[in-house]
Amino acid sequence: ITWAMFIYDALGRENGEQWFGVKEHGEYLIAGVMPVTFIFLASVVALIGVSLVTKAPKQSTIDRFFPTNKA
Repeated sequence: ITWAMFIYDALGRENGEQWFGVKEHGEYLIAGVMPVTFIFLASVVALIGVSLVTKAPKQSTIDRFFPTNKA
């Protein structure tokens, strides 16, 4: 969703007006930072949120991908 919002906004409207204010040509900062900052933060929030909401995998699934070799 964040990518779609930024791309739509970057296309601009009349007189260079965008959702986040009037910009100079070629300049695209939000609160002084690049949009990738907000996309990264949204990804981190989604990763942590999904990790907290879903249940842990079964031990047999973990053992299949990460076998323990006893020497």
